[in-house]
Amino acid sequence: MGKGTLKMEPGRIFKWLTRAVTLATLLVLCTELPATETKIMRLAAIQPADHDLTKACYHLAKLVEERSAGKIKIEVYPAGQLFSDKDLTKALPSGSADLAQVTTGIWVGMVPALGIIELPFFYQDMDHVARAFSDPKFRKILDTEMAQKGVKLLFPQTWGYSFGFASKKQLHTLEDFRGRRIRAHGEMPAEVIRSLGAAPVFMGTGDVYLGLQRGTIDGVMTAPCLAWDKKYYECVRHYVHLKSSDLMSPPLTLMNLKTYADLTPEFQKLIDTAARETEAFSLKLSTDRSQECAKSLQGQKVEVYPLPDTERQRWAKACGPILQNYLKRNGEVGQRLVQEVENLKK
Repeated sequence: MGKGTLKMEPGRIFKWLTRAVTLATLLVLCTELPATETKIMRLAAIQPADHDLTKACYHLAKLVEERSAGKIKIEVYPAGQLFSDKDLTKALPSGSADLAQVTTGIWVGMVPALGIIELPFFYQDMDHVARAFSDPKFRKILDTEMAQKGVKLLFPQTWGYSFGFASKKQLHTLEDFRGRRIRAHGEMPAEVIRSLGAAPVFMGTGDVYLGLQRGTIDGVMTAPCLAWDKKYYECVRHYVHLKSSDLMSPPLTLMNLKTYADLTPEFQKLIDTAARETEAFSLKLSTDRSQECAKSLQGQKVEVYPLPDTERQRWAKACGPILQNYLKRNGEVGQRLVQEVENLKK
């Protein structure tokens, strides 16, 4: 070799080549891993694993995993195993959970416009509710409000074909509400209870049974399956039935907005489609089971009383100011949402 030429011994050349090949291999592996990596998402559910609402969460997880060919897996944690209902207002926006099944009444405090779904005697029926929540204009307004809190609404659920009041004494007329203390689970339900003439009492779900048993409360706004699952039938003798679109406080399935935004457009579309299909699945499941629960309540000598239309009109009139209160609280956003729902009436 000529002067100034670097001479490298064969052993050193071998070591250098070995390191180069190792580095190249690592680079290839690092490049290829994301293509085969499974994205794990955690869904925090608040009901037990065998509850119809939680079964809908498992259905969503199954659809997503199958249609993503295993690239996205949703792990469902039932019965508050991951977070309690109240804790989810912080856990979901922060990304500690990727998806969650939540109670509307709790989230209305964070997103006041969401109260549109709890307005009493505002929707014609559950088909009207479904038309509203699948309407692009309505969803764009509501989604914008929810995005400010870092979450995305996937789909609403339902407690079934009925929502009403379970009580120790009958609540057949407005006059029956006078002097009664009824458990409320949020601000809008409390407004409904006050409008009907009773006093709302705030207490946790776990305290309701004892409240009924000890007489701390006279009744609770609830649904047939909630009254059955939580054994309220041991303490109450009456359940007044209204159609679920008259008194609504439905569970919602939400998703962390960043988790959703980080997905490819293809996977976002997959999630959206699976959510729509799960909404329909959940509605049928809850409706069918709630009718069975109503029969079970009757089997425990609980009167299931369908509210007559004449009395229903009186209740609706008494609750009329709640719509105006909602509009005052939510200004232009509330007015636009209400108008969109009105436009979708048949």
